[in-house]
Amino acid sequence: MEKTNSFVERYLPLKRLSEIYNLSVPSLKILLHVAKQRGIELPVRKRVKRQYLYDRIAFNNWLWEHAEKLKVDFHFTQKDKTEK
Repeated sequence: MEKTNSFVERYLPLKRLSEIYNLSVPSLKILLHVAKQRGIELPVRKRVKRQYLYDRIAFNNWLWEHAEKLKVDFHFTQKDKTEK
Protein backbone atom coordinates (compact mmCIF):
# COMPACT_ATOMS: atom_id res chain seq x y z
CA MET A 1 0.00 0.00 0.00
CA GLU A 2 2.79 2.42 0.81
CA LYS A 3 4.36 1.83 -2.61
CA THR A 4 1.14 3.02 -4.26
CA ASN A 5 1.04 6.18 -2.13
CA SER A 6 4.60 7.11 -3.03
CA PHE A 7 3.79 6.49 -6.71
CA VAL A 8 0.75 8.76 -6.53
CA GLU A 9 2.66 11.55 -4.78
CA ARG A 10 5.68 11.36 -7.05
CA TYR A 11 3.92 11.06 -10.41
CA LEU A 12 1.40 13.81 -11.11
CA PRO A 13 -0.70 14.93 -14.09
CA LEU A 14 -0.09 18.32 -15.72
CA LYS A 15 -3.14 19.78 -13.99
CA ARG A 16 -1.68 19.09 -10.55
CA LEU A 17 1.77 20.35 -11.62
CA SER A 18 0.15 23.54 -12.87
CA GLU A 19 -1.29 24.11 -9.40
CA ILE A 20 2.09 23.50 -7.78
CA TYR A 21 3.93 25.92 -10.12
CA ASN A 22 1.06 28.42 -10.30
CA LEU A 23 0.95 28.16 -14.11
CA SER A 24 -1.91 27.29 -16.40
CA VAL A 25 -2.02 23.87 -18.06
CA PRO A 26 -1.73 25.47 -21.54
CA SER A 27 1.44 27.28 -20.38
CA LEU A 28 3.01 23.99 -19.30
CA LYS A 29 1.98 22.40 -22.60
CA ILE A 30 3.62 25.28 -24.48
CA LEU A 31 6.83 24.74 -22.48
CA LEU A 32 6.82 21.05 -23.40
CA HIS A 33 6.12 21.89 -27.05
CA VAL A 34 8.93 24.46 -27.17
CA ALA A 35 11.31 21.95 -25.57
CA LYS A 36 10.44 19.35 -28.18
CA GLN A 37 10.93 21.87 -31.01
CA ARG A 38 14.32 22.93 -29.66
CA GLY A 39 15.53 19.37 -29.15
CA ILE A 40 15.51 19.51 -25.36
CA GLU A 41 14.93 16.14 -23.72
CA LEU A 42 11.46 16.04 -22.14
CA PRO A 43 10.98 15.30 -18.42
CA VAL A 44 10.41 11.75 -17.21
CA ARG A 45 6.79 10.63 -17.47
CA LYS A 46 4.67 7.49 -17.32
CA ARG A 47 1.54 6.74 -19.27
CA VAL A 48 -1.31 5.58 -17.05
CA LYS A 49 -4.50 4.76 -18.91
CA ARG A 50 -5.20 7.84 -21.04
CA GLN A 51 -2.96 10.42 -19.41
CA TYR A 52 0.69 11.09 -18.73
CA LEU A 53 1.97 11.38 -15.19
CA TYR A 54 5.18 13.35 -14.77
CA ASP A 55 7.80 12.61 -12.15
CA ARG A 56 7.45 15.62 -9.86
CA ILE A 57 11.12 15.74 -8.88
CA ALA A 58 12.41 15.22 -12.42
CA PHE A 59 9.99 17.86 -13.76
CA ASN A 60 11.22 20.39 -11.20
CA ASN A 61 14.86 19.68 -12.06
CA TRP A 62 14.04 19.85 -15.79
CA LEU A 63 12.41 23.28 -15.39
CA TRP A 64 15.38 24.69 -13.50
CA GLU A 65 17.94 23.17 -15.86
CA HIS A 66 16.30 24.42 -19.07
CA ALA A 67 14.61 27.63 -17.88
CA GLU A 68 16.73 29.93 -20.06
CA LYS A 69 16.31 27.78 -23.17
CA LEU A 70 12.53 27.59 -22.72
CA LYS A 71 11.90 31.34 -22.62
CA VAL A 72 9.49 32.31 -25.39
CA ASP A 73 8.13 35.66 -26.54
CA PHE A 74 4.42 35.46 -27.16
CA HIS A 75 3.13 37.46 -30.10
CA PHE A 76 -0.61 37.94 -30.12
CA THR A 77 -2.44 38.25 -33.39
CA GLN A 78 -5.51 40.42 -33.86
CA LYS A 79 -7.63 37.28 -33.51
CA ASP A 80 -6.07 36.55 -30.09
CA LYS A 81 -6.78 40.07 -28.85
CA THR A 82 -10.49 40.02 -29.58
CA GLU A 83 -12.75 38.93 -26.78
CA LYS A 84 -15.38 36.31 -27.32
